[in-house]
Amino acid sequence: LLSIDIAPQACLAHVPPQSHAILAVSVGGDVRLDLVPRLGIAAYGSAFYSPSVLIFGAANNLYDITAGVQVQFAPRLLAQAGYRWFKFSLQNSPNETVPNSVFVGLRWTLDYRSARER
Repeated sequence: LLSIDIAPQACLAHVPPQSHAILAVSVGGDVRLDLVPRLGIAAYGSAFYSPSVLIFGAANNLYDITAGVQVQFAPRLLAQAGYRWFKFSLQNSPNETVPNSVFVGLRWTLDYRSARER
């Protein structure tokens, strides 16, 4: 089963050493492909972009791209592993790229539907 969700996303960040505060509203979406549905295992990806008109603070553009594998334990709880690329540009400063790397973690969503129902 392939599912595609398009939604907004909000990011709030405090960027040292200049102590920049950034609030960004991004537009993008998620893609999920069930690999082993009975175990809740799926491949997923997400991409979000925020132009400068949707950013409040000292940033111009924001990019957030993720790809990886999910395992669903409960309707709102997922384990994830993958790669994340997160970049933003600051006003009057060089571009900042948060360390892009492989990650492992848990994700709790506010969506009442399980990922398999989407």
